Amino acid sequence: MQAIPRELTQNNWITMLFLVGFILLFFMKLYKPSRFLGYSISFFTRGFIEKRAEEKPAIFSTFHVLIFSFCALTLSLFVYTLIPDNQTKNNLISYVYVILFTFIYLIIRRLIDYSFSKLLDLSNYVRYFIFTKVGYLYTLSIWLFPILIAYNYGYKNNYFLWGSFLILIAIRFGLVFYNNKKLIIKHLFYFILYLCALEIAPLFIILKILK
Repeated sequence: MQAIPRELTQNNWITMLFLVGFILLFFMKLYKPSRFLGYSISFFTRGFIEKRAEEKPAIFSTFHVLIFSFCALTLSLFVYTLIPDNQTKNNLISYVYVILFTFIYLIIRRLIDYSFSKLLDLSNYVRYFIFTKVGYLYTLSIWLFPILIAYNYGYKNNYFLWGSFLILIAIRFGLVFYNNKKLIIKHLFYFILYLCALEIAPLFIILKILK
């Protein structure tokens, strides 16, 4: 008789994290409704991400901080959800490690992106590539958030979770390539190197940890 209350208590902090996600979404919509809508539907509409890249938006703007935080929260929840219960035991401390890793990874990747463009003296060209890549990652996180809610509180199926994630990843890669095909083809070696090091390798690390 006590099993259900205990399980609900253990999962209260996860519910609070989803609530934080909703609060971040609310403030983004309240602060910049048109921009929030643009990111939300950029997988299916052309022009928004490209226009934003041309505007050279500030990295530390209020909206960027909000959407970056939301992206880190969503991706860390996705990684944590994949960890078997017998390893995490619904432990908040385990999630803290995951979200810290996610924040550090995203920040380091941005620094590498910037350094890469400076090193090759391609800043004017790569800037557009970097922003489209990051912009579509934000869109991915917005769509992944309700999928995580459905998985945690309803349809708890790993095939559903992984399938949805891989579809979103495929859409993102396809759009990034389409919008930067000339740059990617011209510097194909560097693109493959970058893709393996910063996009594919983290997924393999996560899978290795989960085994």
